[in-house]
Amino acid sequence: MVRPRKGVEEGPEYLRKYGLVSGIKELGYKVTDCGDLKVHPVNSENYKYITSCTSVKNSVECGSVAEKLSQEIAKYTKERKLTVTLGGDHSISVGTVFGHASVRKNMCLLWIDAHMDINTPLTTRTGNLHGMPLSMLIKGVPENVAYIGLRDVDPAEREISEKLGIAAYSIDDIDKVGIGEIMQRALERINPEGDRPIHVSYDIDSLDPKETPCTGTPVKGGLTLDEGIYISQIVAQTGCLSAVDVVEFNPAIGNDEQVIRTASNTMKLITILLGQESHLKHAPPPPVDEEKAGNGGSLEEGNAKAFWNYVKLKRTESIGIPPLRDGDCVISSNSGKASVLNSYFKSTFTAEDTSTIPNKGTSPLPDIDDISFAAAGIAKQLELLKPMKASGPDQISPWILKNFAHPCAAILQRIFQQSYDSSCLPEDWKRAVVTPIYKKGDKSLPKNYRPISLTCISCKVMEHIVLSSMSRHFSKNDIITPLQHGFRKGFSTVTQLITVLDDWFSSLDKRTRTDVLLLDFSKAFDSVPHQRLLHKLHYFGVRNRTLEWIKSFLLGRSQRVQVNGEKSGWADVISGVPQGTVLGPFLFITYINDIVCNLHSKIKLFADDTVMYREIWSSQDEVTFQNDIDSITDWAKSWQMSLNFDKCNVMSITRSNSESTISYQMSSVPLGIVSCHKYLGIFIQDDLQWDTQVREVKSKASKILGLLRRNLSSCSTYVKEQAYNSLVRSRGEYASPCWSPFEKQHMASIESIQRAAARFVSSDYSRYSSVTGMIHSLGWDSLEKRRYIDSVTLMYKVVHNLVLIPLPNSVQSSYSRTRANHPYKFMHIFANSNAYKYSFFPRVIPLWNSLPRDAVCAESIRCFQAKLNPM
Repeated sequence: MVRPRKGVEEGPEYLRKYGLVSGIKELGYKVTDCGDLKVHPVNSENYKYITSCTSVKNSVECGSVAEKLSQEIAKYTKERKLTVTLGGDHSISVGTVFGHASVRKNMCLLWIDAHMDINTPLTTRTGNLHGMPLSMLIKGVPENVAYIGLRDVDPAEREISEKLGIAAYSIDDIDKVGIGEIMQRALERINPEGDRPIHVSYDIDSLDPKETPCTGTPVKGGLTLDEGIYISQIVAQTGCLSAVDVVEFNPAIGNDEQVIRTASNTMKLITILLGQESHLKHAPPPPVDEEKAGNGGSLEEGNAKAFWNYVKLKRTESIGIPPLRDGDCVISSNSGKASVLNSYFKSTFTAEDTSTIPNKGTSPLPDIDDISFAAAGIAKQLELLKPMKASGPDQISPWILKNFAHPCAAILQRIFQQSYDSSCLPEDWKRAVVTPIYKKGDKSLPKNYRPISLTCISCKVMEHIVLSSMSRHFSKNDIITPLQHGFRKGFSTVTQLITVLDDWFSSLDKRTRTDVLLLDFSKAFDSVPHQRLLHKLHYFGVRNRTLEWIKSFLLGRSQRVQVNGEKSGWADVISGVPQGTVLGPFLFITYINDIVCNLHSKIKLFADDTVMYREIWSSQDEVTFQNDIDSITDWAKSWQMSLNFDKCNVMSITRSNSESTISYQMSSVPLGIVSCHKYLGIFIQDDLQWDTQVREVKSKASKILGLLRRNLSSCSTYVKEQAYNSLVRSRGEYASPCWSPFEKQHMASIESIQRAAARFVSSDYSRYSSVTGMIHSLGWDSLEKRRYIDSVTLMYKVVHNLVLIPLPNSVQSSYSRTRANHPYKFMHIFANSNAYKYSFFPRVIPLWNSLPRDAVCAESIRCFQAKLNPM
């Protein structure tokens, strides 16, 4: 094919070079390589339509190839041969599909692409035929067409496809329900009886550019390689495959490693389509929501687990739990360590005084509805399980539950309903196996480890259904305070930080001091007293059978600790919301919900991470703030939640020399004063500068990069790049919209992380090599550009209510009806200081206002970000 960007015509020869023909032969096929097609004059009326389109570039050459291809495909199809056509660009499908359909009238078409390719000569913006093939084919193929992988669609294309009723599944659809569900829907739509010949037209730009970087029209956020392989695998299993097009491999783009990666992955798609066995035993699950995942990386769980197992084998530093000190004794055996840690974890539980439970009075709230468990809903939950997760104490594998979802659901439905109706849980469901995870400090002290609990998968499935019922009740009755950002849909650490920091920056800009109380609860999740929790649940309307079931869920639990396969004895769990469970976090935010009552200062919560703050205009404000501290202290005492007075501190956010006229106290204990505090993962200074945050981000990134250098030096460029993206860059970019640096030295310091990573990934430490050239060769955006994308993407989420950040009073709409405007503009915010000027809303609003209408009005986050790529 002829294209403005040269090189795509070399794709077929590179695939031959890398062994595609021999790979197909190894599958048992007799392969005839027909070579490359030559351009010739067009005779057929069908293809003269193409050559007559003056708005189409290279129309004569494209029409010639389409006609010749059609004849060749028709000939081999009549001979009952399966055809594999290599592009070139996607305009070849005009010929291949015409030829196929001329013989097999009932064929169906699976079009796998980032683009719709259904523009017409009248709607095209570029004049490239590779953006029009389906518009040429609509009259020549059946109506049974399905798109998969869409993420860059022109408005005219969307209008055409909707009028024609073509099934179109975007990347967002795949993210919501998974590629397994999408493939099932697509095949049921185009091949409901399973008897139609299937023509697969596979554009490799449907995959994410990380998987196939050498393609002329890459669009970020595409199919993962496993999703692409799964599509091929499912089509192969139908036994209906009749013709294949694979297009858009351009070996002229990218370095040698990228060309090899693209060729290798493209050949996998082809050979698995033709019946080669795949490593996949099930559909890849939808991706995890990064907001919910906090600092999680981009590697799939299975790959991350394998990676860390590899690192564990390779690294020379000491790993695991060292000998532990228990009083004057040193414990070295694994079983001894497990016992010592279990004893320590047990010591953190709260012995509840049931005689002093506060009375919340008469509840105005209605009873929660009773729950009826349905097998269909249970099966849906089972199908979402991650099969490689560890089994719980009952040793029932999630792989079994997922792969036999429907028969298991029928059994579990009866168990769940009986458990709920009788308020009784199986003993295994009330047990947990605890893995100790090091936090910080002296590794020989048990107190420096936190418990991670493993519980039964079946119980978690039931908890999901109970949680769904409780969430509906709490939402309907507006019970959870909007000041709580933890474990709630639409909220995250980032929404909490944006909200809090905007208040603080705004006050600083007014030259007003803000005093902040930084609360620290001792073992908050483990300390929740059960009877007090049940009392609050009853007040909030959780009554009758649901309350009795939760009571059984909380009481009579036990746990044991495991260290390197050795286990301690069982210990009773007498308090706390059960960790490692689905219900635990929701029960905790329910318990702490009323801490916000009767306060005159502002308070924000992310689970137990709590800050209270107040602008200080006079000494009376200080008195009010102290009274609110006393109120929180009284609340904690009444509800038996221990505050760690040594770690509860006060920070005064100010640029002036004004100091508090009183010493804030908690239960007569003076509170410490700090100038910097790590809150929800970022370091906040009392002058709201980012020196400490930048220094800590760089330090942490350098340490992890050092670990990767020591352990992955012999690995491929691809593996190193994945490790950097997942384990270094993702951590450094955590909550970046909240703290995006604006000073040159800070920006340079952050960029130096990526420059060091480029040397590591490229295996080039020569002082004479250009690091900028390495970054360009790897196709990496600067970290500054990535922060820009993250910031405007967060603004997109705010505007479209995908996250629930309440807009501050300073953010005012500013929309005028002109063609140059979009309907979501805001007035610029005036700032007296650079600190406020470069905080989130004042910084991002000018960037947001400058975006085009089609970006800010995009239907999804992926579409929005795709519109940013050319900008």
